[in-house]
Amino acid sequence: MDRLMEPETPGLDAAIAAIWKKHRELMFTRMDTIDAALSSAADGTLDADTRAAAHRDAHKLAGALGTFGLHEGTAHARSIEHALDGDSVIDFGSLRENARGLRAALESRA
Repeated sequence: MDRLMEPETPGLDAAIAAIWKKHRELMFTRMDTIDAALSSAADGTLDADTRAAAHRDAHKLAGALGTFGLHEGTAHARSIEHALDGDSVIDFGSLRENARGLRAALESRA
């Protein structure tokens, strides 16, 4: 059985690449916010503002990365978002692994 192939979309691909180039730095700035929260969580100094900022940036990354074909990055960002939601106890190991996966996804597009 033949698989359906996606049609070539050079104009769309170029437009998405241009959008990535324009917003790449912002994506990595959001990743840096998450990394700062991760560092604070590791040493027991994670405050509510840092946690909320990382939650917000993870949410924004989860929403945006699929546009750029970074679906695995979306999954990692969504996991981080849920881990930082509310006042729940943070599973540091899971948070660290998802942050690593998210950064790897971002760097794969860089």
